[in-house]
Amino acid sequence: MVLKGALREFILADIFNLLAQQKITGKLQLSTEDKDGIIIFKEGIIVGAVKGDEQLITKLFNLLVGAYRYSHEEIQGIFGAYENNINNLFNEIDHLNLLSKNILESFAISVIEDIACGFFLWTKGTYHFSSVSYVDDVAASCVSIAVENIIMEAMRRVDEWHRMEKLIHDDTVFVPNERHDKRDIKDIDPLTQPDEFVYSRIDGISTVATFFRTTCLTEYKVYESFNALLAAKRITPLSTRISQSVVAALEKKELEKKKSIPSFAAIATMFITAAMVIAILFIGRFLLHGLIFSDLEANTRFGLLEVPVSDAMQKATIASLQYRAFYGTETPDLDHLITITLLLNTDIRPLLKVQSLKKLPPNGKNFILYMGNM
Repeated sequence: MVLKGALREFILADIFNLLAQQKITGKLQLSTEDKDGIIIFKEGIIVGAVKGDEQLITKLFNLLVGAYRYSHEEIQGIFGAYENNINNLFNEIDHLNLLSKNILESFAISVIEDIACGFFLWTKGTYHFSSVSYVDDVAASCVSIAVENIIMEAMRRVDEWHRMEKLIHDDTVFVPNERHDKRDIKDIDPLTQPDEFVYSRIDGISTVATFFRTTCLTEYKVYESFNALLAAKRITPLSTRISQSVVAALEKKELEKKKSIPSFAAIATMFITAAMVIAILFIGRFLLHGLIFSDLEANTRFGLLEVPVSDAMQKATIASLQYRAFYGTETPDLDHLITITLLLNTDIRPLLKVQSLKKLPPNGKNFILYMGNM
C-alpha cells in the first residue's frame, strides 16, 4: 500500500486512524520545511519514531553515558556491534544488566510517544506511507503504542506546546535565580526527576536546544521541565540579544579550536575581537587593562596561554551576564563577582598569569592589550 499527500489536505490523526484500521506494517515519512521524520507501524500499532536527530538510539546512548556514567568507549562498542538491529541491542543491554528490563521498556515507550506526538505540531508539509513486511530490526519489540492513545495525548499537548513556545525558544539561555549546588548528576535520575536533572545542568551558556540535543531527554520533556522551573521562579531567561551574543561567542570559540595553532598576528586579532565582544556586553573595561607584550617571547607565551586565557575570559563574561540578569545592573568589578561566588579565583588564574608578560623588556615592536585590575 502506498499513501501520500499534503498535511494541509489530510490531518495526521486521520492518517493514523486509517493505518490502524487497515492494520498495516510500514513507514510513514513526514516532511515540513527543513525537518523530516518517520513513524513506524507494525500491524497498525506504532512501534517506532524518528524526528530529525531525535531518535531512540541516540537518547538511549545519552542515558547510559551522560546520566548513568557508563564508559563512553564501552557503550559505543556495544551500540556499534548492534547498530543494524535494535532488538538485539536491547537484549544485550538487558543481558549486561546496564538497565533493568522495566526501565528500558518504559524509557523506550516514553521517547517514542514524545517524538510521535511532536509530529502533530506539523500543520503543513507532506506525508508518504509505504508498506514493508519487516520492521523488527528498526523498532524495539518492547514498544507498542495504540494509535488512539497517541492521538489523544497529542491533542492534549498541542495547546500546552503553544503556551510553552510563548515563553521558551530553542535559542533561549537560562540562568538560575540563585546559585545552586552542583549535585552529582548521577544522583539525579532524569527519568523520574527531569526538572531537577535539567536544573542541575543550567550553566548560563547552554541554549534550550542544547539540552534536548545532548541529553537523554526529548524536546518535549526539556520544554516541559523549563516551563515548570519558570513557573516555580527558579530560573530567568537572558534577553534575546544577550543569549545570541553568548551563542555567537561560543560558536566562534569552537571554530577557533578546530583551526591549527594560529600565528602571532592571528592571536592578537583573536584577543582584539574577544575584547570587542566583551565591550558590547558592558564588561570590557573590567577585563582588559594594562598589559604589554612584545616580539618573539610574547608570541611564545601567548601560544601557551591562548586557550586558558580564552576560557577565563569566557567564564568572566558569563559571570557578568549572570550578574546583570540577577541584579539588572553592570558588575562593579571581578572581585565583586568572586565575592558573591559567581566567579572563582581559579576561573581567572590564567588572566593573572598573563600579567607576568608586563615584566618583558619593552624593546622592539610592542603590542598593547588592556587587561583590568586583578
